[in-house]
Amino acid sequence: MCHSVAMRILTDPIFRRFFLGALFTAIFVWVAVRFYEVPTEVVWVFFVFSVGFVAMAIGLGAVGSVAYRIWRRYRRSDGLVDRLGRGEMPKDEDFRATEPESVHSSEPQDSRKG
Repeated sequence: MCHSVAMRILTDPIFRRFFLGALFTAIFVWVAVRFYEVPTEVVWVFFVFSVGFVAMAIGLGAVGSVAYRIWRRYRRSDGLVDRLGRGEMPKDEDFRATEPESVHSSEPQDSRKG
């Protein structure tokens, strides 16, 4: 059983992408330091700022998702996205273009009126 779990982890596409990304990043940094004489301090500063940027992006995404959920909860309208989220089918009025009321009036428009 342990062997199949390990195989599932190794064959998981997300894990493979993460592992290969980390491997190629490490090789890139090693080549930069070894062959192009990039100071190690520059690599560490770049790493720290990269981790900080990713952390800020994750934090902003978390705050934004909470704000969006609150915004959707307190809206008055029951729109198409809300109904689709509940698994309901779209209605015909969801696909009609909204036009001014004068276009839908039953009386013919007379352009000579002034």
